[in-house]
Amino acid sequence: GVLAHNNYALSKKTDLSYSLRYDTLSDLDSTTGGHTGFVTQLTPHNHLKGYLTQSYRLPTFLEKYYPNTDPLMKGDENLESTRIRSAELMWIHDNPNYKLKLAGFFNEYDGLLTTTVEGTPNTDDPIYYQKFTQLDYTVYAKGLELEVNHSLSPDLTLDFNATYQVGDKNSSEMIRTPNWLSNTLLTYHINTEWKWINHYQ
Repeated sequence: GVLAHNNYALSKKTDLSYSLRYDTLSDLDSTTGGHTGFVTQLTPHNHLKGYLTQSYRLPTFLEKYYPNTDPLMKGDENLESTRIRSAELMWIHDNPNYKLKLAGFFNEYDGLLTTTVEGTPNTDDPIYYQKFTQLDYTVYAKGLELEVNHSLSPDLTLDFNATYQVGDKNSSEMIRTPNWLSNTLLTYHINTEWKWINHYQ
């Protein structure tokens, strides 16, 4: 493949970045992706960041070639890569004690990989199995994300992340995705060699 990337200072407070990537894969179609983004300083402690990206997700080896000897799961060697188009706009507040990030995002998927059920869940029915497959239409997900990094003391830090997302209501696969995701991490540095971590999801 080929990758080209460049950064450009539009002004003293605003930087642009852009890239272009082309990949040729032996058992999949060729793909082209890219990235365009900016970051600008609003005040000494506030920044605005945004980007547009086109990328892809490759099917795994098992999704393509899951052994047909397995009676409950089957792969599909005809699966192609999922094309993903993303947009995000983020506000960042940064000071010595804490950092806040608030972002809105929109993701669009062409050829989303999923699973379908063939037959009925009956052990006496030989045709019942799950099969990796690919949607032939475009679906989307959009939402908001909040991230907090806070130094409670020189030795104690708190990291928190919460995401609210809405899936494409025309797609059963996207409706099943959870609306709320959250992650909390509390880290205490006992000394230079040891630290205690409490993690909650």
